[in-house]
Amino acid sequence: MTYGDPEQRFRHRCLSSQRTRTTQPFLRNDSRSADYVCAPLICAACARTLWPCDTYRACISHRIPVCREVGTTSSVEGLGNQATRFLCFFRANWRLFLLVVIVLQVIPVALFFALPEGVSHVLGRIPAVNTLTVAIALIIVLALREELVFRSLFQERFSWFIGNVPAIVFVSLIFALSHLTIGALLVLAVDLLFVFLDSVVYGLIFARSHNVLLAWLAHLSADIVGLALLLVASFAIT
Repeated sequence: MTYGDPEQRFRHRCLSSQRTRTTQPFLRNDSRSADYVCAPLICAACARTLWPCDTYRACISHRIPVCREVGTTSSVEGLGNQATRFLCFFRANWRLFLLVVIVLQVIPVALFFALPEGVSHVLGRIPAVNTLTVAIALIIVLALREELVFRSLFQERFSWFIGNVPAIVFVSLIFALSHLTIGALLVLAVDLLFVFLDSVVYGLIFARSHNVLLAWLAHLSADIVGLALLLVASFAIT
């Protein structure tokens, strides 16, 4: 049977693998290893969709045990399954990681060379600290707090009522406005635009994986790379 729609193809593959148990074992070599579907199936299906459809979520919850703790006999095995799931979603979202960590950090810093006050404007949002270690620790805590509030709380709840796209856009607008400070209009426009785009990517990562730690890792990496580029730009401009 031929399936033209990606969701239909994925549903067929999920159900077929559950019925036939012919996939290669992934986690173990014992008699229960046939209960585990190979992780590339999950990654390939996730990568073909903007975010998980209902069928994908059903497979994650019920039909593909590799993405949940099924038949584990110890907490160590449970942690192994969780790590496998995390790596699976990371592989499925690596392009979004590159987009937000590299591209969306380099472009605004490059624009700030034409708007030198933009560098001081963005750095002014960072609380004054005495050492680099304290600054990184503060970024870690702030990024985690923002992801817990904006993605795990706001976006997740809004998506129940208005869907993923409106929820991502609406929460990203709130996220950008939360970074609003006093400054030149053009600098503010560039700054808030890229904060909004960053938030959209974090929202996409969370919507595709429903894993706030993955969104936090992207947020943290982007903040560290962005801060390093801003510091380099501030030295170059001065």
